[in-house]
Amino acid sequence: MVNQDLTELQNSLDKVEMTTSAPENNRYILGVLLIILATLVYSSILPITKGLITNISKEVLMAVRFTMAAVVFTPFLRNLNIPLVRDGAIMGLLSFGMYVSATSGLETFSANRGAFTLGISVIFVMLFDLLLGKRIAPRAIVGATLAFSGIGVMFWGSGESLNGAGWLLLCALLNSAYLIAIQQFVQRHPTVQLVAVGLWVPAVAGLLWAAPELTGHFEAIVGSLNVNLGSLIYLVVVDTIVFTWLEMIGQHWIPATEVAILQTIEPLMAAIISFWLLGETFETHDFIGAGMVLGAMILVVTRPKVDESSSPVLMPTE
Repeated sequence: MVNQDLTELQNSLDKVEMTTSAPENNRYILGVLLIILATLVYSSILPITKGLITNISKEVLMAVRFTMAAVVFTPFLRNLNIPLVRDGAIMGLLSFGMYVSATSGLETFSANRGAFTLGISVIFVMLFDLLLGKRIAPRAIVGATLAFSGIGVMFWGSGESLNGAGWLLLCALLNSAYLIAIQQFVQRHPTVQLVAVGLWVPAVAGLLWAAPELTGHFEAIVGSLNVNLGSLIYLVVVDTIVFTWLEMIGQHWIPATEVAILQTIEPLMAAIISFWLLGETFETHDFIGAGMVLGAMILVVTRPKVDESSSPVLMPTE
């Protein structure tokens, strides 16, 4: 029944995507709504994950999360070809790296500060542009300096592990690469098949990573999963399946710079959810640093409109 519903939904989305007579404005509005919804969903990932890894090891959590999500999409693993498998595998490996670095950081770092750290993915995309030899606008350089300074202000006096901060910065870097990959891959392949391949890669990696623990402490693990079943289901269904799908579909119709502007609300929402679920609060220096990070993100993404075809993702160039 679930697979049938997924098929019907994907067919409907494909019809909208492929109908050239559909008003462009309608597709744009739908894309904006999907990206906003995906951003709101993404805001809960760090708080939910931090709450779960206090009771479940990150290895087991990854194996369960991605395997459950991948099983749902297994019926769509058909009509595969080498380019699709290659691109899906790249996405999956980036997802694996993002998860490992995020959970490693959250073991010793708060979710609300971590959300602002991940928010500088916008800045890292700009730095990728620099590595590609493109010219960087002065406002982008100022934004990068402001963002990293803001993160430093948040770290200063927090008493939290710099090791955890380093892991979250790595996650932000990998997330930037993931955003760049999505912008390329969603134009080449059917979304649902790309999602299916992209979920199975971290699922297999997670099962291999958690194998020693799963075989040695199976009964204890099952008990922990049952106690946290509600949060686990939310993480799998909403924060993994729904988020991944909404993000990919939305990026078909929204310019990358505008996607980035919409995503600037994510750290704020994550901080609110972290306070609600985990009781995490900010101190004065955190508010100052968070303001600097948000200001930097807005400075980077709100720039004069440029030709999107020459810069497929949010790349502040002149």
